[in-house]
Amino acid sequence: MSRYLNRKKFTFFNQKNFLYTVIIIPLLFLFLIFYFNFNKFENYLIKYVNIFSNKFDYELRFFEVNGINLVKSSEIEKIIKPYLNSSIFLLPLNDISKKIRENPWIKSINISTNFKDMLIININEFNPVGVFLFNDTYYYFNNNGKIIDLLDESLLLNDEFIVFSGQLSNINAISLLEILNQSDLIFLDKIRNAKYIGKRRWNLILDNGILLKLSEKNPKASLQNYSKLRKNLNNNELNSIKAIDLIDFQKAVIQFR
Repeated sequence: MSRYLNRKKFTFFNQKNFLYTVIIIPLLFLFLIFYFNFNKFENYLIKYVNIFSNKFDYELRFFEVNGINLVKSSEIEKIIKPYLNSSIFLLPLNDISKKIRENPWIKSINISTNFKDMLIININEFNPVGVFLFNDTYYYFNNNGKIIDLLDESLLLNDEFIVFSGQLSNINAISLLEILNQSDLIFLDKIRNAKYIGKRRWNLILDNGILLKLSEKNPKASLQNYSKLRKNLNNNELNSIKAIDLIDFQKAVIQFR
């Protein structure tokens, strides 16, 4: 019995030694060689891929940009240009994407290749919903109230957006715009400016120069009140009005010029 146990134990240790000697130690040795020569191996691999790409025309020659209206294509081209004639397999897509995404108009971006010679860039832009006036400078902002980019003042008169001013007006503008876009509100005059008063309510300046003072609690009711009043006023009567106080949304107090 004792001999059998010793023999079994001896066999076990022989198998264990064999495992270490034949499998584990060589693998560890190969790992150490690879680890300390990784840079050489990486450089060799990059060199081989570049040679292969050049020989068989797997290099970046063209790029396609989709989804841009406000982003300038020249800005995208400037970022892509240094990578032209590079191996299509070695393009740093994450770095390229990160550089393009620095443009404030870009909401999201997807970059891919055709694995031959073309880079395909699909862009989703932010849509401006208004203009924010701060410290005598005009900025576009999006539907989250986030500032996107500067607005050239020479374009201001032709711009389709309302100019918002006052502290936090770009953030609170979103709820006002939602009210203005509701189908049950018939608004006959274009709003030129919207000023956020005391971080609690709005004053609107219309294209006809009339100032509307809206309610803090129910700006929609104030606008509905003006809409009803507006239907009964002719142009001469409108021209004589300087301001309409709608803070009490159940009535309208008219101030004449």
